[in-house]
Formats: sequence, structure tokens, C-alpha cells
Amino acid sequence: MTRKECLKNILLCTTLGPLTPFYGVVAGTCECGKPNTKKHKPGKHPRLQGWQGDNATTDHATIRRWFSDYPCANYAIISGVDSVVLDLDVRPDKNGVAEMDRLQAAAGQTLPPTITVLSGSGTGAKHVYFAVPPDVNRLQKPKGTKGIDFQRNRQGVIVPGSLHESGQYYRFAPGLSPADVDLAELPDWLLETMRKPGASSRRKNATVTDDIGELFDDLLREGPPAGSMPPGRLRPDEIVQRKMKSVPMRRYPDNRSHSDSHWAWTLARNCCHHWEQYLKIWKDSPIRNLPDTKCGRASYEANLLSKAFLDQEQQWRNPGRRRIEDTTNPALAKHMRKVLEHTETPRSPIVNAVLHLNFKKPELDDHGIARALNATGTFEKKITREYVKRIRHRYGHLWRTR
Repeated sequence: MTRKECLKNILLCTTLGPLTPFYGVVAGTCECGKPNTKKHKPGKHPRLQGWQGDNATTDHATIRRWFSDYPCANYAIISGVDSVVLDLDVRPDKNGVAEMDRLQAAAGQTLPPTITVLSGSGTGAKHVYFAVPPDVNRLQKPKGTKGIDFQRNRQGVIVPGSLHESGQYYRFAPGLSPADVDLAELPDWLLETMRKPGASSRRKNATVTDDIGELFDDLLREGPPAGSMPPGRLRPDEIVQRKMKSVPMRRYPDNRSHSDSHWAWTLARNCCHHWEQYLKIWKDSPIRNLPDTKCGRASYEANLLSKAFLDQEQQWRNPGRRRIEDTTNPALAKHMRKVLEHTETPRSPIVNAVLHLNFKKPELDDHGIARALNATGTFEKKITREYVKRIRHRYGHLWRTR
């Protein structure tokens, strides 16, 4: 595809919504210089701040300037503004095109002619565009599908004229470009498979409100979601807040929801799953005041907080320790057996002082124990949090937890 054809296709896409430049693909790798990984896909992340707002436009003059300034750039539309997209992905483990064929066969209906893009992956994947339905926030991808994604919430969708890492360009399907057809409405038979289920049983009796203050009152009154991890030792608020200062609020810059979830997951862990403390610190947290935040909508925050608080095994549950019988190294097996059978009685005054304070005040964490013992001035050597942590691990059979 020539540069002139690329620009023509990109400008045609302004009928689908505001466009923004993404990093392009050069010699099969991302123009930004980062290596290709599962989480970093070449040519599929924005190059400008404010890409969902101020730096997204349908103005042809601005797009032509970007096209000149960033000669290798890819482009994406912002979904949910003028159009929504059914992304029919095709990979070895899923086939969205085949799933859509099955849905059409089951309904005895077909999709109406609408603007359709063929992915540059060469697998047969497609982006099928539709006009934004009135109840878009109550829709999700079709039930029972694995390879169909529903792009509706200001997400970036790559458009024709952009280059895939495979070396092929995204193109309009024959006869289904904006010059050939208009955006179709999502058909009723498909909408029926995309409507979200009703509110969960946990919130079915709760007052529906868009007021954030009332939301937190409701969540506090209802208590933690069923199935969440039982609370551990209660840490002081200042300790939790100090730990959260080192947690990035935009761990995933291209995905605000994922970043919010990561921060909320970490907060739940640092609060040791104490629901009241979790809600209190979240309510006053700076992540809710970021300029690009999605927070502020009661439905978004209620769903986010409940999911993050649930016992998420992949987030903070340690994998099982290697069993002695599974190890073939005799020296390692001997060491593991020694650790498991360890019942040593401590002799050091500092160790005894740490264990004694832990027995009297099990609510103190490692830092609190170290600070309390240092304040007494009894020991010449300064006791650090790491030292207390080593004692806790070494004398676990004597350690008391609240």
C-alpha cells in the first residue's frame, strides 16, 4: 500500500470517530523501541498524551500534519464516540469469525452490510463497525463467545492504512468501506446476546445510586463480598498509606481500568483484607483524582472495588512450596527437612525481646516492632524491619499472629 493510499484510507476512517496516532511498526518491531512481548504488541499503543480526548480528532488538516510528522505511525479510532466495534479475533486457541457464523446460524439471521476492516494479521480476523446503540453501557460481548471482543468504551481500534507486525496493512473489506456503505445498527437478534445480566444478588437489595458518598455507605453497610479472603492482622492506616505511596497509579498507562484494578488489588492486600479500612483509604486515595480517571461513576467503582477485594489467587496467593519428596537433590532435601523441623529456642536478647513484644502485641507489624524496641533504648544495635522479618521467618513456630 502506497503512502497516498494509506492517507486516503486513514481520512476515510474519520466517519467512524476521532482518530489518534499510535506508534508504528518498523521491521517487525514497535517504533517505540520496546521489545515484543505478550503485553506489548507492536504498533498498538498511543504515542500522544490525551489520546482519548484532546489528541483525537476528525479534522483532516490535523491528521495530515500527523501523517507528515510521524511517517511510520499507525492510527486508531476512539470507540464509543461515533461507532462501536465487534473485534472478531482469530488465533490458534479462538476463532471469532467462526463464532459469529455460529451465532448467525443459530438466529437464522445475518449481519447487515456495514463498514468492515480486515486485520493485517493475515489470519482472517475482522473489525465490524456499527453505530453506537442507545443502551451501549448495558452491553457486553456476545454470551458464550471467546474470540469476539466488544470495543465500546473509548478504546483505540487500529484502522486501515496502518501496518501490522506481520508486515501486512489493515484494509477495508471489498465493498464495505465508508465510501461504499453506511454504519449499520446492531441487529436486535445480536443485541439480545449482548445484554448484561441484572445486578448481582449481592447488590439486588441495595439502593441504586450515582452518588459516590452514598455508594461507599452502601458498600460499608453490605460488608465484604462473599468469598473474599478473611482479614489478617490490622495495620495502622498510616502504614498502609506509606506502603501505597510506592505503588504506581498508572501501572498500565494504556489501560486505566487495569491500572485502577492493580492499585485496588494492592490496597486490599496491604489492608490485610479489612473491608472498612480498604474503603476508607480508597475513598481518600489520590488515584480517584487523576485527570484521566474513570472513577466518579458509582457503577464503575462498585464493580472495581468488589472484584479487587475478592480472593484473587493469581494476585497474592503464594504458589505452593516444593515438597521434599519432589526434590531429587539430597542436599536440598536435607535443608528443607531441617527448615520444616526447626524448633530452635532463641538465645539472643534481641530475638527474645522481639518475640516477647510480638506475644504481647500481635497487632504490630515488623516495622512497628522495630520502632517500639528502638524507642526503649535498651539495645545499642539499631533493630531494623528486615531483621524483625528474618526473626519472624526463623522462629515461625513461636510467632503469634492476631
